[in-house]
Amino acid sequence: MHETHTRKQTRARVERGMTLIELLIVVAILAVLAGMGIWNYFIAMERAKQKRTMADMRAIAIAWETYATEESSYAPAGAIFTFPAPLDWTELHTLLVPRYSKNLPREDQWGIPFDIGLDSGASTYYGIRSRGKDGLVDGDYTEARTSKIECDIVYSNGQFVVWPADLSN
Repeated sequence: MHETHTRKQTRARVERGMTLIELLIVVAILAVLAGMGIWNYFIAMERAKQKRTMADMRAIAIAWETYATEESSYAPAGAIFTFPAPLDWTELHTLLVPRYSKNLPREDQWGIPFDIGLDSGASTYYGIRSRGKDGLVDGDYTEARTSKIECDIVYSNGQFVVWPADLSN
């Protein structure tokens, strides 16, 4: 009879549920998985901002190139700009909106105004630059593709010359 009573106690102990250690292990595993998910979410958000910025830069370039096709120059007559010094955005907006573009994005997806530039000669070369997440000019554009998430994005004369490595051109 004593033996039967002990078996019932053991069975009751087994059916009670998880121990504190088991519960802590489950919570730790869930915390690690959640941390990884949150990190990947933030990386995905930054990549989305880069892609949208690149699309906005293409939209500006298409409007600007359409203007240049009709006018044989990227700037109005008599305008002297230097590259890569920023072109006055108001003047570019006046040239392109509403005839060549319904809406011209002024800022990248981080809220930083695009840098616009022209060569100072015949105005046959243009550039559009986003300073990226950090808002700073990298300055060294020796490699076209970069893995840095805060990298500059530069579009010039129909193509990206600096852009994030894992984004398609």
